[in-house]
Amino acid sequence: RVDDWREATFGIITAHKAKGLQFPVVQLGDDFKFPTEEDDCGETRLLPPQRMARPHFQEELNVLYVAMSRAEKVLRLSPGAARFLRLLGHEARPPPPPPTPLSERARLDECRRADEERWRIFEVEAKRSFLFAVGVTTVPWPRGPEDNCLAL
Repeated sequence: RVDDWREATFGIITAHKAKGLQFPVVQLGDDFKFPTEEDDCGETRLLPPQRMARPHFQEELNVLYVAMSRAEKVLRLSPGAARFLRLLGHEARPPPPPPTPLSERARLDECRRADEERWRIFEVEAKRSFLFAVGVTTVPWPRGPEDNCLAL
């Protein structure tokens, strides 16, 4: 338990209380009332538009919109929400995989490119003014592997 909910690892909050807030990951509960019904064969289908326009369903759809739009990066749909969105013609897609970490060689190459750019900027600044002071804080020392005893 934390004193400030923003410090929590996760939280359970109603869609009404979440209005105006944003979260990196949102998991929808399966307690929404969707404007659907089962036909004679047991298949789920959307209600006719005149029934879907009733205030009760409009309020539910507005709350669903609020809940879904709270996600900054990942929205995990409940089975009911996924089914409803499929009926509307939308298909859920999995979140993109996390970026592949750079190999040690690629990381060092990126480090070298950054060092070269820092050195280029240093040279431009040094040529710009005769008052430019060269010192340990202005010279762009090269970087290297973390375990390298010469890395600064």
